[in-house]
Amino acid sequence: MNEEQNNFSQNNLQNNNGITNNQTLNNQEFNQNINPVQPTINTQTQQTTSFQQAPSQMNMGQPQQINTIENGNSNNQIFTTPPKKINIGLIIGIVVAVAVIGVGIVFGSKLFTNDNSNNINNNLNNKENSENNTSTNNSESLNAKVKIGDKVAYTPSTTENESYECSAFDVKNGYAEIKKSYKPGKQNWIYIGEDENGNSILTTDKAISFDYDIGGKNGYLYGEQKLNELCSSLYSNTTYGTARSINIQDIIRVLNYTGPMGQYSDKNLQWQDTPKDSNGNLINIGELSKELGTITNTQTPESNKKLEDYVSNGFQIHKENEYINKNNIDIIFTGYDEYWIASQNVFISYYTNTASFGLKAITGVFGVKGIQLFTSNGVEEYASYDIRPVIVLNDDITFGEKNSNNEWTLINK
Repeated sequence: MNEEQNNFSQNNLQNNNGITNNQTLNNQEFNQNINPVQPTINTQTQQTTSFQQAPSQMNMGQPQQINTIENGNSNNQIFTTPPKKINIGLIIGIVVAVAVIGVGIVFGSKLFTNDNSNNINNNLNNKENSENNTSTNNSESLNAKVKIGDKVAYTPSTTENESYECSAFDVKNGYAEIKKSYKPGKQNWIYIGEDENGNSILTTDKAISFDYDIGGKNGYLYGEQKLNELCSSLYSNTTYGTARSINIQDIIRVLNYTGPMGQYSDKNLQWQDTPKDSNGNLINIGELSKELGTITNTQTPESNKKLEDYVSNGFQIHKENEYINKNNIDIIFTGYDEYWIASQNVFISYYTNTASFGLKAITGVFGVKGIQLFTSNGVEEYASYDIRPVIVLNDDITFGEKNSNNEWTLINK
C-alpha cells in the first residue's frame, strides 16, 4: 500500500341622552310690572315683586299659570303670563342629537359584535394552530437538546449476524467488480449534526472492521459509489433513514475545519495551498502549471479528460491542526482506526512530476489524507481500510426522549 500524502510539515493548513341642556332652555327672565285690577281690600296699592323663574315644563299652545304666594300678603293673586315663543332650533338640535346617538349606539353595537366575533374566531384559530404545532414544537425543542456525540437508539433493517452480498473490487484481477459477503454486526450510533440539506445524521461510534479493498482507476472512478452502496445495503432502515458512507463534508462539519481545501507539492517538496479564482474555486492544474511548469506524466483515469482539467484538492487534517475544533476530534479520530472517506482525491507533485488519483481516508495518527490508487505515469495501486457508515434520517423523523441506555429514541414528527 502506497499513500500519496505523508504527514509532511505544513505551513498553511488550515430580532342629554337625557341630554342635559346646559343652556337653561333660554332661561327667560320675566321682569314684568303687572298691575291687575285688585279688589279693594287694602287702601294701599300693592306692587308685585320682580322675579326670575325657570319654567319646569312647556305647555304648547296654552298660557301657563304661575301661582305665587307672596310673604306678608294673605291674598292669593293669579297672574296670567303671555304665551312663550317655541325655540325651533333647540328642538331640531335635540332631535338630531338623539338620532346621532341612536345611530352611534347601533353602529357601535355592530362593531362590538364583529370585534367579539373576530376575537373568538382568532382565538379558535390560534388554539387550533397551537394544537397542530405542539408536536412539531416539542420535536424542535428536543432536537435542540441533542448534541454532537450523543448516543442514539437506531437499528438497521438487516440482521446483525447474517451475511449479505455487496459489491467490491477484485484487487487481484484488474480491480474489476466482484461480490463479497459482509455481516452488519452490532453497532452503536451517535449524532454528528446535520448535513447540507438540514437532515440529522448519525454515524457509528467507531469504524467497522471490514478491510474493504479499493484500487486502480476503477477505485478512483467508482470507489465513492461502492462505499455508499455497501453502507446502504447493510445499515439502512426505510422507516428511519438511509445509510451511506462518511464523506469529507461530514468530517469538515464535525471538526469545523476552516483550512485549505486543496494543496500541492512544489519542486522543493513543500506543501502549498492551491490558489482560488475570482469566484472562490480552486484553479485547475493547467492554470497552476503556467507558473510552476508542465507535468510531463499526463495519464488520467478518464480517457476523455486531460490532466490540466483536474484540480489538486488533496489536503491533510490531523489532531493538532490549527484549523479544527478540537472538542470533537475524538468523534472523527477514534483511536487508531483507519477508514475510507467516500470522497475523491487528486494531488499533484511538481517534485515528482506526477499527479496521483485516489480517495481520502482517515489513517490513524496521520488523520485525513489522500490514498493513491492511480498515478499519471500509469501505475495502479490498492489499499484496504475499514468503513464508517452514516445514517441520513428521514424528514419525518425526529428525536424523542432518552431510553434506559441513555440513548435518544427516534420518533415520527
